[in-house]
Amino acid sequence: MNTDERYIYATENRISVSDDRREEEKSYVMTGNGGERKALVETVEIPNISGAVIACDGYDSAVVQERIYKAVSAALNLETGKIYVTKLG
Repeated sequence: MNTDERYIYATENRISVSDDRREEEKSYVMTGNGGERKALVETVEIPNISGAVIACDGYDSAVVQERIYKAVSAALNLETGKIYVTKLG
């Protein structure tokens, strides 16, 4: 699983056609001025989480297990079948 955010930068495309020749130029859209110029971020893709493993104290309690499943399911938008809870240590 990839846990890093992925940045998609805004680009400009320029196409010039002359006679039988076609040239294509792609460049990043830059913001700022002077030495503080940066590429413009168009989109940030956040990785999908496909499951979770939780190790904790108190696992022997059915109440603790249920609370953990519900909390992780809500926080990560996961089905409880994709969550595994085990005791710590």
